Amino acid sequence: MKKIASIVPFLVFTFLAAAQTKGVNPFYPARYNNYWTSAPKLIPSDVSTDAPLMGNGDITMSVGYNGNSLRYYLSKNDFWRLRSQADKLSGPRVVGFVDITIEGYGDAGFIARQSLGNGVTTCVLNKDSQKIEATS
Repeated sequence: MKKIASIVPFLVFTFLAAAQTKGVNPFYPARYNNYWTSAPKLIPSDVSTDAPLMGNGDITMSVGYNGNSLRYYLSKNDFWRLRSQADKLSGPRVVGFVDITIEGYGDAGFIARQSLGNGVTTCVLNKDSQKIEATS
């Protein structure tokens, strides 16, 4: 009887909380986004990056902005370098990159939004009331 008495308040609380959300799960990731209000500075990096991360768990992609180019860095999660004698660094390595150069946007403002629900990342370059969006 004591176990039933302790379970009943929990169930009542659960049902009331579910009723208050009106069919929207508050923990559903699609409700949340990551935002970057300036271009990432730690990309590429030997340890961790401050750039938006994309990929499927095997292939990794991150995006940075420098000068007038959006650069998408590509890597493979199992492509690492062991600790080097020269620079004492280890970690994942960039396999390659793709540059998208936009002439005249060398000093454009950079913002990015990444949806946690579907992983879509949108980078926006703003300059002189004009904007360019890149969605990936």
